[in-house]
Amino acid sequence: MRIMKKEIFLILAISLIAATKTVSLLDQLVSKFEKIKSIKGSFSQTVVFPDGKEKVFQGVFYVVKGRSRWEYYSPTKQVVITVGDKIYIYDPAEKILQEGKMDIPFFLSGNIKADVSKIKKNFLLKEEGSGLILYPKNESNVSEVTIVFDSKLNIKRIITDYKTGEKSTLILSNIEYNANIPKKLFTIKGQQ
Repeated sequence: MRIMKKEIFLILAISLIAATKTVSLLDQLVSKFEKIKSIKGSFSQTVVFPDGKEKVFQGVFYVVKGRSRWEYYSPTKQVVITVGDKIYIYDPAEKILQEGKMDIPFFLSGNIKADVSKIKKNFLLKEEGSGLILYPKNESNVSEVTIVFDSKLNIKRIITDYKTGEKSTLILSNIEYNANIPKKLFTIKGQQ
């Protein structure tokens, strides 16, 4: 029984240390990003499907407080805009606009304090190496999200594992902070 108590204490101590490190990393992120008003860059997204087939998408992204725009250029053109918990997907070839609600909060919104608050509220956190692993607290089609940072705390990759067996790896590059981004980029004709 004594050994069990020591093991429980050890597990609790390790958990507390891990939680402290996670908060520390989040605090470092807040410190780094609190003066950043906008972010733009390029991305490459590889989706691996349950049958092993994969599809690669490429484009550019823009982020300002509470909004993001993802312009997919290949293999097909598409525009995805997030505003709060709403998502708009526009297919310019078909001129079709779809609107929906995200089941997990988008956490690259340009307001890092709000993003950290969303992360803490909606996910269990685990720091691992140079990244964070997020596990949704509520029912979601996402199993986990891994965010990998470089030594300067720039987001390098966001890996999302879905319960359906799909895996998406988003690689960010050519990132520019505090870029001048026109407001009109965050609206699409027909958007509510």
